[in-house]
Amino acid sequence: MRVKVTGHVTRDVSDVIERLASSRGVSVSSVVSELLERAVVARSSEWGESVVVPLLEEVIRREVSVGFNRLARLLVRVGLEAGTARGLAAHVLSTASGMDREKVRRLSDGYWADAVRRLKSPVEDMPELLRALQDAEMRARERTDQAEGT
Repeated sequence: MRVKVTGHVTRDVSDVIERLASSRGVSVSSVVSELLERAVVARSSEWGESVVVPLLEEVIRREVSVGFNRLARLLVRVGLEAGTARGLAAHVLSTASGMDREKVRRLSDGYWADAVRRLKSPVEDMPELLRALQDAEMRARERTDQAEGT
């Protein structure tokens, strides 16, 4: 929970805060809040745990919540993208290849069941997969840069 705190600073400090807010695209209030939180943490040894622990708990709670909400939005997006891709693949199979809808449905269900089975098994080679993904992204970026002439 946030509460309003009022204070006064010099014009120079105010100008710096306003420039920081503008460059980050956030409000002056959020910059002041961040700066005050950092100052409190930096001075924590002088004030003792009774002041710092509740502040740290709040900061951690807020950051975890932000991360969790971002992850939830990403999961929803992945679900929408996967559903769209599955629907488009079924459409292409039924229209372009002339397969009947029932055969397309059975094919789709089979791939679905296989994907579920693979997700339930442990992924032991995850670090290698992530490295391969990063390498592929880097190569794609390099190709794009070369195509744009940069």
